[in-house]
Amino acid sequence: MKPLIDELTPEAMRQLLAELEREATRRREDKIARGEFVRGPAIVVGFPGSVERAKANAIMALREQGEKREIIFDDVVCTGVPRPGRDDHVPLDPTPVTWDERI
Repeated sequence: MKPLIDELTPEAMRQLLAELEREATRRREDKIARGEFVRGPAIVVGFPGSVERAKANAIMALREQGEKREIIFDDVVCTGVPRPGRDDHVPLDPTPVTWDERI
């Protein structure tokens, strides 16, 4: 028996993905409204390899201020420009980085 997903057209797949993204957003917004989640600050990094470290630093700062709820990050900006002191830990890689995923 062939899986149902094999029968979907590319347009139907795009519509299904959009619907799933809307549902995920709605659920996240509901949890924020109920106070279960809190939005973290915008994350600005020079390279994608710096994102997790920047998130961890932001979470640590919020925890030190007493925040106990789950923290989500909506805004992540990757400038592609290294900053001394901020991006020293990331090895410079001349390979262009492209991705299309939520961080």
